[in-house]
Amino acid sequence: MIYHQHRCIFIHIPKTGGKSVSSALGFGWPGHKDISQYAGELNPEVFQSYFKFAVVRNPWERLVSEYNFQKKNKRPKKDKLFIFDDRGAKRGFADWVRTAFANPHHYNGEDWAGDVSKHIHRWSPQVDWISVNGKIAVDFIARLENIAEDFRQIRKKIGLPPAKMPWRNSKWHWHYSNYYDDAMREMVAQYYARDIEAFGYRYEKRSRFAFLREQLRNRFYRGSNPSPSGISLESRSP
Repeated sequence: MIYHQHRCIFIHIPKTGGKSVSSALGFGWPGHKDISQYAGELNPEVFQSYFKFAVVRNPWERLVSEYNFQKKNKRPKKDKLFIFDDRGAKRGFADWVRTAFANPHHYNGEDWAGDVSKHIHRWSPQVDWISVNGKIAVDFIARLENIAEDFRQIRKKIGLPPAKMPWRNSKWHWHYSNYYDDAMREMVAQYYARDIEAFGYRYEKRSRFAFLREQLRNRFYRGSNPSPSGISLESRSP
């Protein structure tokens, strides 16, 4: 979304906490539009001079968040992308990922609040969302895993006073590694290889016991919110 008052453009990649970030900045619903769309629509001087930023997320975790978002009970059945097979049965995580990867352009942008370039789909590598002609074109890339500090940097860049990043619409779930077997882990690694290379992400395995202990320590002993790897920023907005 473009915010002329602050001379900035926010590239909201699906399931990277965009609604929470936008709301915390005092902006409205950011929608989903890739940077190539902005580059083609805006005056070149405006596009070059505005501060452009995005938030990225561990690709293995992002898919888990997306799957949980799509199968939420409160969402209309027609909006649950790839959740149901031809027989009307709910797909498990592995089957859902394989189906989405096999035909990612099955759904149009309007099916998931996307106003995107032809080469972009909801599950596109994050690096594609922020690149123009194959080159990353944003000025700042925040990481969901480091959003508290990166949020302060974003506010500073657009001229807003310091403030903490509040979590909105968060939903707890097990560490993402509990959703993967070795085959699924490698499939996602290959599909998002450019994200992993560009942003330095790696797969981390965590037992349920270790993860639960970490979350309890963070919440009750440190007096902080659970870490981003322990929550899914899912909401009714796509």
